[in-house]
Amino acid sequence: MPTQKLSAEDKASINFSYNKLSILSDLKLETEVAQQKCDEKRLGFKRRNGEKVILRDLLGKVVKWINLFKEVGDVAVSYDPGHAALPWALVRFLLQATVGDIEKYDFVVENLESVSKCICRCGLLERLYLDGSASTAKTEFETALVKLYGSMLLYLSKAKGFFDRKKSFRIISSAFSDKKEFQDYTDNIAKDLEDVNQYAALIGREVDSSRYFELKGIIEEFDSPLKRMSTQIQSIQDDLTEIKRRKALDWMSNPERLPYLKYHKENKRQFLKGTGEWLLNDKVYKSWRNDSASSLLWLHGIPGSGKSKLTSLVVEDGLRSSAKGLTPRPAFFYCSQNTAEPPRSDPGSMLGCIARQLANLSPSSALLPPVVELFEEEEAQGGATGSLDIDDARELILNLINIYPVTTIIIDALDECSIQGRGIVLDFIQTIIEDASSLVKVFVSSREDGDIVFNLQRFPNLRISSGKNQVDIEAFVESETKRLVRAGLLLRNSQRQQQLIEKIVIRVAAEAQGMFRWASLQLQNLTELKTDPDIIDRLGRIPPSLEELYMEIYNRIISSQGTVSRQIAQNVFSLLLRLRLDLKPKAFLELVQLDYSLVTVSEMLDICCNLVILDETIDIIRFAHLSVREFLQNLPDYSAQRAHSIVSLCCLRQIDRWNGMGIMSWNWGSRGPGRYINMHLRYHLEKAGAHERLGLVEYLLSLLKLKNISTLDGAYGRRDRNWRLRRHPENFGASTTCLFNACALEYLEIFELLLDIILGYRSNWTIKERPLNIDDLSLTVDIPILSDSMDSERCQVLAVHIIECGNSRFLRKLCEKRLLPLHNAHKVVIRAASDSSVEETGAMNVLLDFFGLECLTTDVIREAIRSAYRRTGPGHENGTDNDTLLVKEFLERGLVFPIHDGFLGSIFPKFSKKIFEMCWDKPAGPNSRWALESIILLLEADLESSVPIAFVESVVNYMDFTEQQLQKLLCRCRLNDLSQKQFETLAPHCRSWATFGPLIEQNPHIFIDEVFFLGIFKRQRGKSILEGVLESPHCQHLRDIMLNQKFFDILVQYSEWETIQVLSPGFKVAENVLARGSIESAVADISEESALDMPRKLLPSRPSVPRGLASLAQRGPRELLKMERTGKQ
Repeated sequence: MPTQKLSAEDKASINFSYNKLSILSDLKLETEVAQQKCDEKRLGFKRRNGEKVILRDLLGKVVKWINLFKEVGDVAVSYDPGHAALPWALVRFLLQATVGDIEKYDFVVENLESVSKCICRCGLLERLYLDGSASTAKTEFETALVKLYGSMLLYLSKAKGFFDRKKSFRIISSAFSDKKEFQDYTDNIAKDLEDVNQYAALIGREVDSSRYFELKGIIEEFDSPLKRMSTQIQSIQDDLTEIKRRKALDWMSNPERLPYLKYHKENKRQFLKGTGEWLLNDKVYKSWRNDSASSLLWLHGIPGSGKSKLTSLVVEDGLRSSAKGLTPRPAFFYCSQNTAEPPRSDPGSMLGCIARQLANLSPSSALLPPVVELFEEEEAQGGATGSLDIDDARELILNLINIYPVTTIIIDALDECSIQGRGIVLDFIQTIIEDASSLVKVFVSSREDGDIVFNLQRFPNLRISSGKNQVDIEAFVESETKRLVRAGLLLRNSQRQQQLIEKIVIRVAAEAQGMFRWASLQLQNLTELKTDPDIIDRLGRIPPSLEELYMEIYNRIISSQGTVSRQIAQNVFSLLLRLRLDLKPKAFLELVQLDYSLVTVSEMLDICCNLVILDETIDIIRFAHLSVREFLQNLPDYSAQRAHSIVSLCCLRQIDRWNGMGIMSWNWGSRGPGRYINMHLRYHLEKAGAHERLGLVEYLLSLLKLKNISTLDGAYGRRDRNWRLRRHPENFGASTTCLFNACALEYLEIFELLLDIILGYRSNWTIKERPLNIDDLSLTVDIPILSDSMDSERCQVLAVHIIECGNSRFLRKLCEKRLLPLHNAHKVVIRAASDSSVEETGAMNVLLDFFGLECLTTDVIREAIRSAYRRTGPGHENGTDNDTLLVKEFLERGLVFPIHDGFLGSIFPKFSKKIFEMCWDKPAGPNSRWALESIILLLEADLESSVPIAFVESVVNYMDFTEQQLQKLLCRCRLNDLSQKQFETLAPHCRSWATFGPLIEQNPHIFIDEVFFLGIFKRQRGKSILEGVLESPHCQHLRDIMLNQKFFDILVQYSEWETIQVLSPGFKVAENVLARGSIESAVADISEESALDMPRKLLPSRPSVPRGLASLAQRGPRELLKMERTGKQ
């Protein structure tokens, strides 16, 4: 009997008078109430291993076991009619004891779920196996079952005894030994359950199968996952139109750019039915799927072991569960290292795609509230026109997870993301597992890269090994061998076909070591052999590693095929390695072809010997496996520069074919790969490098001689992204056009080659260790015309074009070749001076290096100052960071340039601001400080130069300047004849005594009244000026203004407290003008706000200060207001 295992003390604590199974209804009700409480409060706890258990899900399982137990029927058996209700009663007691503080007694609640499951399973096994005829196996099974019941009752009774103790003792106990003690009891239950399952398996074949079919539904439900769906989430409405809902979904992730469903279908299509079941039946996988804790499962293995196919099986398992209404749909993502599909390795695109899949329960249902709120917020701010930000995606996914009862996220091939991208994804996974208040299940597959191993090794994981998938390998090899035989590709003429099929299957499956990719390639290689002896010989010397097998295939491609086939294979491999976008097969084949005859898809695949496939699901050509890409990338023939060069050659050949057909450049984008060529040819040519571009010189010259190649600007462009290819002058021929376009595209080596052709140098060039025969280029470029047409005038035009393109290296080459003499360089120097600074292109530095200071005319200096006015960038705020000004460069090289009034007048028109802006091309602003700084540098270099007052007037009227710059200008002015009008123009712009003082001290005839003087105090500059006035021996007339009653009244009225504080020492000489009544009248108009701003100790308390003013300062503003309201003096 189960109760025999209990001690007398344990039996005494248990009430045996329960009404059999009537206890189940009460227990179910109480469990559902507790589950609702956990759901509302988002309760959970963490295990020792860090996994977060969701209590709502855990109690949901208890409800499931109760319902299943009731379905089994009357489980009372002859040996103990009351044993069925007793454990449930104890479960109910423990639930009641812990429900008030579930998080505190989490270890008890979690064990209640496992005990409830065990009770339910025991009831089901009793009904299955303990009726009918007796047998030895049944006797052993019954003994094991009784022992298991005893272990469960012992645990439950000990737990009940724990909660029967006094509360204080229980708290102390719970902090120390009880968890370990209870763990021992649960370990015994688990051990006894294993024994029961073993005996049940032994007698399973002996029992009547009719009883099994009778209970089949309950058995299947027992083994199925918990139903984790919410009725509340199914009833959500979003009040959006279908168009707006689609817009919101596409904002998160556009399926045209990232067709995640097609990627899944492709992996699913390649999956052999019946394989992979070992994964779904694995204990680790089942535990991950069914456990109530948020967790991650990591599937890892060597290349070619079928990780992606197994991941598609996990996705299908989740989709089947969703179709049955058990769980929401899983969100999944298939990563890829394919350079033509950059979103598949981008963490932002991954998170956006996952957010889209979680945004609603089904593709046609309403969007969940977090999505609607974020989208409407972004739309209101105008940000919903782009794509979902990665930080917003992280937060959105977490909010969506908290709405679902359970969320499953599946990520395949994480190793195909960049190391930085992996870090972002792994950090995101860690965040949702730890922070989500709902259940989260994350499945990740990858190779065993170091950083991934470091981050995921602490989670449950499954490694794909030959021991696990050997059955799948054998099934795959057998299926694929028979398919090839049926298609007539293998053993077509064999006399021992069946024997060889068996031999091939056994040999290839045994050597595969868990790699499907290796096995597939071996079978494909066998199709190349036509006789039985050759096949048998091949089976005896199979390459052991995947890399050796790839090398064998590659050597066969380059040595056993013709020249055209080798070049086609080289084109295909290079295109797949370096293309930036996927191309449809027709456009891809146009780039692959060598002449006007288009190769077919089947021919191309045959040439590439199964290293390349046609992905029919998404209709693109791609590598058969990531390992193919990795193998080719390590070959010298496909280094980055070499592969980009081959891609460029494919594009240039296509352009040459279009030119031969008379298709103009503006029509390229509408033809096959034309849009890709327009967008990315410049990128590939740039990445190929100068050495590789020289190898393409014949095709490049065909491109460069075109009149208009602005369509190639595409997405690559120059650094400022607004630049467009510049057109050459219309009166230049096709041959000279090459020079202009080579400069615009920044191909220095081609530019230098053309200059040497012009000068007649024909023996200095080698391409890939072979001398270049210039005459070979005559079919592309008319060399005599090119040599004769580049006279000095055209060279001058070319130099200006170079400066406009911002390529000082090209200008240096032109000067080195002596094609730009000084007498023809004036316009070129003027154009170079119009650049904003030395750092922009360096063109002026090049000209100074070759021509010296002789090229710096007055027009050049004037243009350099104007260019400083047009400059942009950081540092213009103070106008003193002059390291990049052209004028400073001139002076450092020894320029001496006297400043005269006529030169300054030619720079700054003094008519009106409108005329000034028209002459200077833009409104005056902070950039004008640079122009002024250039003039000041010239003044400082010429100590004898002076500045007329009229020039300074133009500066303060039409330019932005700093105080330091104004001071430097005034120091070089003749101020002793300053007029009243000029003073009234300059004085309001003086911010310190250093600028204001010279105007006053040198012109005592200047008249200033109180109102004008008060205007000087604005803009926080009054204090410095007042201190200067008080200290200067030449400003007695201004001190008389400052120390009179009227001026003081104005200061108080305008809250000029700092000014009053500065003036306080001066009042000792003017006490007679500040009577007590005057103070009161001055303060009478002070507003409450102004008084509150007044310093409490405005003036020092000393006898020299008027009594009324000192008293005012000491009382402070609040007393001042009080005095005013009460009428006190």
